Amino acid sequence: MEQYIKNSLEILVIILALVISYYELKEAIPTDSLIVLEVEKLKTSEDKPRYSLTGIVSDQDYLLDSVRITPYSDNPVIEATFKYDHYKMDVELKKISASEPPTYLISRDKLQQSFKEDKSFSWEFLDDHRFNFLFQFEGIESENTKFECKIFAVENKSIPCKIKQKAYISLHRDIPWYFLIGIGIFLIIIIEIIFLFLKLDFSRLLFYQKQLGEPITIRIPTEHSKNERLVLQKTYSLNDNGNPYEYIVASPLNPFNVYDASHFKSLLTTIKNTNFAKPFGIQSLDAVIIDTNYHFCNIFAEQDGHYKEYSEGKLYGESITIWFMWVYRQLENLIRLKYNDAH
Repeated sequence: MEQYIKNSLEILVIILALVISYYELKEAIPTDSLIVLEVEKLKTSEDKPRYSLTGIVSDQDYLLDSVRITPYSDNPVIEATFKYDHYKMDVELKKISASEPPTYLISRDKLQQSFKEDKSFSWEFLDDHRFNFLFQFEGIESENTKFECKIFAVENKSIPCKIKQKAYISLHRDIPWYFLIGIGIFLIIIIEIIFLFLKLDFSRLLFYQKQLGEPITIRIPTEHSKNERLVLQKTYSLNDNGNPYEYIVASPLNPFNVYDASHFKSLLTTIKNTNFAKPFGIQSLDAVIIDTNYHFCNIFAEQDGHYKEYSEGKLYGESITIWFMWVYRQLENLIRLKYNDAH
């Protein structure tokens, strides 16, 4: 079961990495003619909302002639600029007043003039935050502004344009693919460490740095398997006077083996028939305490045949006291049962 859970989690990590890679590749390599911009509302004062539109991806390299952005808002635009590549200057967009709602234009000629470039200047579509529009509005918005875009390449060729809202999937866009693989490997290592930690036998905390002698392993004969083992370790605790009190801690060699009614019965029989004290040179044990998180129904079956060992076999006449820690509702329901039903 433990191996199944671990493998399932590792497969889940691999599937998650593939899904993220799929969306990243889908955006990074469009199959049709397309230029994608991403819009994000920036954090500013409420009465002057600002939006950033950034070039994200295109299906191929384009030499652009003009870009038109139309904001759909009831608030007037007080600033509309464009920033390109390494140029430090923000170029103001031209408002086309004849259109309704107003459309804002930036062209290759305008950029060439603003950047003081010669006629060989070419305006390429660029990603990686090198193709940015900024819009600022006046007044408080009742709802977020929507944008549309129209892009024309040289020779007046129209290029389909899409504006997407920045979302959680956008967060990984700037992460290199090899870093994503590193994250996946890191998560798998974490899963391995967690399950390695779960395999630790916490009963050994009882004798941490207090081991006396070497541990001893004994076999537990069962009906289903001959490979059950108990590991015994002699240890001690200190009483109020500081004197050591020696005892033995036993734990299953494989803590992930599931005990049913038959296994638990075999465990009790092994404990009764084994002189734990003799090989460790201590006095006879007065009691054996078994600490488990099993439910009552796991270790005591409903069929009468499982109780022959207690009523007629080697466990006959033994005093076995069992405490179960009940949560509130379970205890309340137990109290409400009739006494002849509460066995």
